[in-house]
Amino acid sequence: MSPRVCVATYNVHQWTGSDGVYDPDRVIDVINRLNCEIIALQEAFFPNDGSGAFGPEYLTERTGLKTICAPTLFKTNGSFGNVLLTRFPVSEVRKVDLSYNGSEPRCAVTADLTAHGHRIRVIATHLGLGPRERGAQIDRILDLVDTAAAKVTVLLGDFNLWMRRSPGFQRIRETFGKSAFPASFPSRYPILALDRIWVYPAEVVESITAHSTVYSDVASDHIPVRAIIKLTD
Repeated sequence: MSPRVCVATYNVHQWTGSDGVYDPDRVIDVINRLNCEIIALQEAFFPNDGSGAFGPEYLTERTGLKTICAPTLFKTNGSFGNVLLTRFPVSEVRKVDLSYNGSEPRCAVTADLTAHGHRIRVIATHLGLGPRERGAQIDRILDLVDTAAAKVTVLLGDFNLWMRRSPGFQRIRETFGKSAFPASFPSRYPILALDRIWVYPAEVVESITAHSTVYSDVASDHIPVRAIIKLTD
């Protein structure tokens, strides 16, 4: 039987739920319930108050996954940005600046992983709010795609992209093919597909679903999106 890999993307809203309560452990519980080997997080905030009570090491301890941080903002009270969690060996990690014309800093984190003997390239990101900004960021991200170098390429994150006819969406589709986009925002009544997963080649995707439960509906203002990938020879 061909091995399966579960991947997910989840905007954790600085560990603050749809009820306004800050609770990292509640979000971590949702992460563990996903039961995925690769998870991209957006809006992850780690305080630097010196207590060491909550940080990347704690996230690794609670999830059993390696924590790769790619912050985009460094504030006086901590760092904020992207995190990639994985159970697989990592051979190379890059942080790619996607900042655009004075807007909020953005980045993509790429990681080359080995899963069940197959090389997987993961590109995780959180795109900007403006259409021109997103367009420039998508062009930069597509430069990172090397379909000849990896068995599977996974592009995932919060794309702030809901118009399927937008030029950026079409450029991604030209590279990755069709994909399912379940609604993931807002978490209590999802109507927008902001959180997305593309996989190349598209035919290895068995399913893409939104992970809506009584836990995820309140832990953040987004719910996770989860995909099952079948690795074939």
